[in-house]
Amino acid sequence: MKSTRIFTCFALIMILTAFCVLPAHAIGIFAQWQDSKDADSGYGLGLKHEFSIIPIISVEARASWLRYSGDDEAGNLDMFPLEAFGRAKLGMFYGGVGLGYYIFSGDYSPKNSLGGFAAAGIEITLLGLGAFGELRYLYLEPDLDSDIGGTVDMSGVGANIGVTLPF
Repeated sequence: MKSTRIFTCFALIMILTAFCVLPAHAIGIFAQWQDSKDADSGYGLGLKHEFSIIPIISVEARASWLRYSGDDEAGNLDMFPLEAFGRAKLGMFYGGVGLGYYIFSGDYSPKNSLGGFAAAGIEITLLGLGAFGELRYLYLEPDLDSDIGGTVDMSGVGANIGVTLPF
């Protein structure tokens, strides 16, 4: 009877310890290119912070900036994506889906909006430093100002390339 209680207490301590241990983290910086149907191509930089849930499943928080340079009449458009990305990794390949809140700034900017994306990529690690490259498809159709009306289609293919440092 006493050994059963000791075993039960030991099992509970092990389970609680497993949930209290901090998951692996990594922080990264990346260059970004995003094509869109209505605003041509945008280029920018971003930061990401990865939280590993289990060895093959992780969640990333991303913040980036993209500049879409239009013709002289339309001016420039800046987009600031704040994204959450859930991914599964098998070997050096990964894929997943994400949601984001996209903040716009510029002469004729759309309203801030929610959007989503799917991404697939490759990640390699050498001497503690990681490098990654990914292709993604963004789905985003924000509304225009009430004066103009309608929507602008920011959907399109994009790519990210960068480095990560685990800690």
